[in-house]
Amino acid sequence: MKNIIISVSFLFIIAIGGLIRLFNTIDIKEKSQSISVPTEMKIENWGPQETPKGVKFNIQPNGVSAIWVIATGVSKHPDSYVTFGNNEIKDISVSDNGLTFYVKDELIATQGTFEIAVIEGGTKKRTVIGTFTVK
Repeated sequence: MKNIIISVSFLFIIAIGGLIRLFNTIDIKEKSQSISVPTEMKIENWGPQETPKGVKFNIQPNGVSAIWVIATGVSKHPDSYVTFGNNEIKDISVSDNGLTFYVKDELIATQGTFEIAVIEGGTKKRTVIGTFTVK
């Protein structure tokens, strides 16, 4: 009788240990599915990088100039935007291999150099694309 009680107790402890391991495994799997690791944005190429004062460039079907950027790790967050000097450009098109954004005529009406950067929505991480020159 004593051996039976010890055997049943031992089996009970093993069963409890197995359930604990099972629940921990399920918990780990659920947590791993919700973790997202942000990727670093890497600029590979972009252009055009300059234009004469007041001269449109890379003109799109709607008549507006545009700059293209080939990059990896670009955030597709809806609040991402581009800065052109001190101006925010919210109308950007993001794809798997980069982004494109319109540059209004008034931004190229004055000579100078203008830093272009992407501000990622959510994190507000800033990645410099380069410097655009209006001659």
